[in-house]
Amino acid sequence: MFDNPKSKMSTLKSFATSLSSSTSYVSIFSVLFYVSILSFIFLLKLNKNNNNNFWIFANIF
Repeated sequence: MFDNPKSKMSTLKSFATSLSSSTSYVSIFSVLFYVSILSFIFLLKLNKNNNNNFWIFANIF
């Protein structure tokens, strides 16, 4: 399969591009996860101030 170096380079390039795209997906998901955790903490603090238990769950779901 890896007889000539050209096919080896193209396979390496495709592997690198797939890896970079997957890392971009991972970074996007980590940012979304971080934002959701921050909003959840913010809602919990708001819930402690308002003392309204239904409102926070209505906003989450």
